[in-house]
Amino acid sequence: MSTLSLSWRTGRVCAVLPPRRFVAASRGLASLKKPASLFDPLDTFAERHIGPDDAEVTKMLETIGYKSMSDFISATIPPEIRIAANAINNDNISPFSESQLKERAQALGDQNQVFKSFIGMGYHCAVIPPVIQRNVRQSSHLLCCLAKLSWPDFRSSRTLHGILSILPINPRYRKVWIAVFVSHCLLTLLGRLESLVNFQTMVASLTAMDIANASMLDEATAAAEGMVMAFVSGHMKRKTFIVDSGVFPQTIAVLKTRAKGFGIRIVVGEVDNLLRLEDKTDVCGVLVQYPDVNGSIPDFSQVAQKVHVVGGLLIAATDLLALTKLKPPGEWGADVVVGNTARFGVPTGYGGPHAAFFAVKDDLKRKMPGRLVGRSRDADGKPAYRLSLQSKQICFAQETGVQSIYLIAREQHIRREKATSNICTSQALLANMAAMYAVYHGPQGLQRIADKVHGFTQVFVNTIADYGFKFTNDSFFDTVTIDVTPVLTNAEDLHMRAREANINLRSIDSEHVGVTFDESITPQDLVSLINVFASGASANSISLADLIEPKRSSVPKGLKRTSPFLPHPVFNKHHSETEILRYINHLASKDLSLTHAMIPLGSCTMKLNSTSSMIPLSWPHYANIHPFAPHDQVQGYHTVIKARSLSLSLNEIDTKSGT
Repeated sequence: MSTLSLSWRTGRVCAVLPPRRFVAASRGLASLKKPASLFDPLDTFAERHIGPDDAEVTKMLETIGYKSMSDFISATIPPEIRIAANAINNDNISPFSESQLKERAQALGDQNQVFKSFIGMGYHCAVIPPVIQRNVRQSSHLLCCLAKLSWPDFRSSRTLHGILSILPINPRYRKVWIAVFVSHCLLTLLGRLESLVNFQTMVASLTAMDIANASMLDEATAAAEGMVMAFVSGHMKRKTFIVDSGVFPQTIAVLKTRAKGFGIRIVVGEVDNLLRLEDKTDVCGVLVQYPDVNGSIPDFSQVAQKVHVVGGLLIAATDLLALTKLKPPGEWGADVVVGNTARFGVPTGYGGPHAAFFAVKDDLKRKMPGRLVGRSRDADGKPAYRLSLQSKQICFAQETGVQSIYLIAREQHIRREKATSNICTSQALLANMAAMYAVYHGPQGLQRIADKVHGFTQVFVNTIADYGFKFTNDSFFDTVTIDVTPVLTNAEDLHMRAREANINLRSIDSEHVGVTFDESITPQDLVSLINVFASGASANSISLADLIEPKRSSVPKGLKRTSPFLPHPVFNKHHSETEILRYINHLASKDLSLTHAMIPLGSCTMKLNSTSSMIPLSWPHYANIHPFAPHDQVQGYHTVIKARSLSLSLNEIDTKSGT
């Protein structure tokens, strides 16, 4: 019986997932090579993570007509790029065992210094609920289940026979064999599709937009996709894209790079002035940050109206936690809303990865990049999920306990040279972490977190204002920009005092510093930060007992959120650890993962990374590093990124191979 049982029923194709069976692996330690020396490590990667043993390799080579691996390589790799067989071996480049890798990772991690970060700029130190850390981020089942959605590379004759057998049935399916390939994979994704619906629902509700996709790569590239959408919406004739000066600098950098390929002209400055000065017939869109990089909460409703008058799109980059207290962009006229979800339970990790979001008004949904998971009902009234792409639509249904799939296929119509978006770019694992974070906390929990973050910011502002420091922004949620010149001659003095207290502030210029609060800040962290400013002002240090709860909010009255968010049942009933644990595993039980079988996907997911390689990612010396931390605090990360040891190995390869 083929893996995918196909049958014709009432004019639709139905794919039924057969019952799962546990098949014991045939390979055991008895088939492994004996170590060459007593002193060689036993926990080598090859023995534990490379499937075929010597006997299996020999059998496969015989099947395809080769006597040895050397013969096979000689027949497939051109000699001009082939390295001599004796040039590289385990003696001249010694591989790490799993325990040695752990020691090396620990040594590199120890070169990173974990300071308390108040830098902000779109990156926050998240608090990962332990139940999500253990059962999603560190789970071998969920890690491979909830990672990137990817397409399979099935080549077995039985599977191909099952796929091709449906083509003669109905002419409408003859050109869509690729959609059946997709169905074979998606039939195993029922749980993660449901979780990604939660992600999309969370984003759409908090932003007050009509529809959101299933994540993007990061905030900067999501903003770039919004720019391209505005360009395409203007029929690629309007070439000016206005970017407010309050947008994060890393986003502006990505926009400028992406704009070159499309011939888009990027203009950065104060958005109201630019809308007056620029040729209105050439403006395709405007990007604003809400709240902006300096912490201010501008009212962009008038800007949105002006952009719409000239026929452009208003794109808002925003922060989901702030939107629990701020009027959402969908209510003041934004056409597209982007941002990242990292502060929803995803660590900074020196800048990544994290899941971005992309939400639009209903009339733009067919131009939206990325993946979209839809939930509706099938012909029998049962809940149905589907993954909708620009080229395919696949519907799932649950019928009397049997999971079925219905194909609504559309022919691939996008030519690579005409494509304006990489629809394969997403961060599904991290999107699911953010979704689970929202499910676990619910609307009330998110509101409490936002109240605490804003309250700590207000306490800080009230306290250091008494020391003589001034602020450039009167309104704020979690970020303030401070003018130090009334107290200090330059900002570097304050940065030095902060570093002595293991604190990082945002470096702006010689007169200003920035401070951003997040969920990870404790009352003692707040006291330590205040005492840095007290020291700069030659004032007495304070203690926890000196902190006074604020009596007012610095969110503008006209921009306070009044609409409810996350009213859906899933966000209002899984708030205990046992409930969310059961929910996580309920979704996982619907998926096929490495705990059940091999997943032959040719993608760059984390599904094949060893456990020993993944564990260090949770260590504070890797997880809790801000991407804009000073260079001297991240020597371990830079060793990894620059791959000095790898570069040395590659140089050795070049030298030994004579290339």
